[in-house]
Amino acid sequence: MTSNRVAAGTGIRGSASNKLNLPRGIFVDVNLDLYVADCGNHRVQLFYPGEPNGITVAGNDASNSTIKLQYPTGIILDAEKYLFILDYGTHQIVILDLNGFRCLVGRYGFGTQSNQLANPFSFSFDRSGNMFVTDSGNHRIQKFQYLQESCDNSSTVKSVYSLALTSNSPTYFPDCSRSNSYYEAIQMNVTITSTYNLIISSEMKNTHGYIYTNGFNLFDWLENRLIYNEDYHNQSQFYLTAILEANTKYVFVMTTSSPNVTGNALIQVWGRGFIGFNRILNTSSVVQTIYASELTTKSPVYFRRCSTASCYYEAIQVNVIRSGLYTFFSISDMDRYWYIYKEYFNPTNPDENRLKLDDKSCLQKGFRFTIALEHSITYILVMTAAFRNMIGAFSIFVSGPDIVDLKSINYLPVTRILHSSAVQSNYSSELTTNSQTYSADCQKPNYYYQTIRMHVVESGYYAVSSYGSMRTFGDIYKDDFDPMNPVENILSLDYESCPGGDFKIGVYLHTGTTYILVMTTFFPNVTGNFFIMTSGPNNITLDPYSKYFVLFVNHQQKSETSH
Repeated sequence: MTSNRVAAGTGIRGSASNKLNLPRGIFVDVNLDLYVADCGNHRVQLFYPGEPNGITVAGNDASNSTIKLQYPTGIILDAEKYLFILDYGTHQIVILDLNGFRCLVGRYGFGTQSNQLANPFSFSFDRSGNMFVTDSGNHRIQKFQYLQESCDNSSTVKSVYSLALTSNSPTYFPDCSRSNSYYEAIQMNVTITSTYNLIISSEMKNTHGYIYTNGFNLFDWLENRLIYNEDYHNQSQFYLTAILEANTKYVFVMTTSSPNVTGNALIQVWGRGFIGFNRILNTSSVVQTIYASELTTKSPVYFRRCSTASCYYEAIQVNVIRSGLYTFFSISDMDRYWYIYKEYFNPTNPDENRLKLDDKSCLQKGFRFTIALEHSITYILVMTAAFRNMIGAFSIFVSGPDIVDLKSINYLPVTRILHSSAVQSNYSSELTTNSQTYSADCQKPNYYYQTIRMHVVESGYYAVSSYGSMRTFGDIYKDDFDPMNPVENILSLDYESCPGGDFKIGVYLHTGTTYILVMTTFFPNVTGNFFIMTSGPNNITLDPYSKYFVLFVNHQQKSETSH
């Protein structure tokens, strides 16, 4: 048998009425009408005999479709002209009957329950009307008795709400936007738990719709978000499908991605029960503060946590007039990191007082985070380059209930001795089973350790780093170290534990003072090699030190003097 004509499509992928995109399932009825699951175009096409152009009966571009399709793969028309659609992407079987489109089975995804379908691929009916479905994502074939097992087997109820965004509507800054957008928040009162299909039509372009559970926080628009969609192709229409429960608080938010856009919109909802819409009054607007600056070769430098390379940074003091939630995001061509601190920022110990880390969820080279700030507290926002010698301009956008005071503050640069043979202060040794032991945590014995004398020739702030084959730990003591009392004479240190078992200590050391560095391990009975480097305003001489050896030498000297 050979093909002598093309029944549908042109052989070229496309979305026009005479073209198809990755067609999957087909069905031919008694009138030789051809139904095609046009998978790649997210629609079902009907081709009449001899007609090259198809009619969209469901999905994208359908004039009467009230349900959104995502990669339909199967299509069946029964004797009563009811249309069954197997939708791979939304994990459901959709039926078009006298009540319109509705979910028949599925939408609950992966699982073992009978109402759960995950990526169904094909289906078929037997003579008794039983439906068999390849539930591929759940690794099984399911059998359903028609109208006895259904996700929505009652009459469909339609609910309608109309709204208008005007120049008097409140504004906020959605999704890392530098410009404010008008929005309207509407409370949804659900009477019956069911799957509901929403169609949002508007005369505006670039519209967005969000459904929130238990309230909408315009200062943190990601909080409580249940589902969202948008008008991707500026078609003035988009769909939302969600399982909504009775006696649960839902808020629908309508907005745009472009600033100062106004116009009318219509929300239509189909489901088992009526949904009441009530506009939320007395909604407020979000205020945005903008800060622009740049990192240059004159900017101060510091060392990020566990980093061996210095990077330019800028510290920005943040003061809020009104307490509340504030969202920060940035725009720049640089790869960079951001941190926020409470009260003050210590560039020699960048972990101290830090409240929040960098979050690059906004843009490829941007960041976004939301944090509660109090008007009585000073905060420090630190922007630093990701790599050594990186410079460039950046902008910060802060959105919240009121304006924010942002001003640059100066810190002295943090310096480290470069690890070259001329200036390096280093020390290498090992802990063995012959090393001395003590109880480092005052609980477990047998921590091997070694004491090292530190001779300081210039007072200043120093960093001491360790590297080795084991996870090391270090403490610095003033004047002397007593292994029987390891808390005596210990200095208060800026301690930083780094990945891979290393550590870094920050401490201010004075000339003319005896310092003892005790090198040990995080766990008892561990041995291995270690390497110590120091950095600061000058070299530090590091020598092995033994208290018992010193006592012996002093005793010998006294004996010789007495003779």
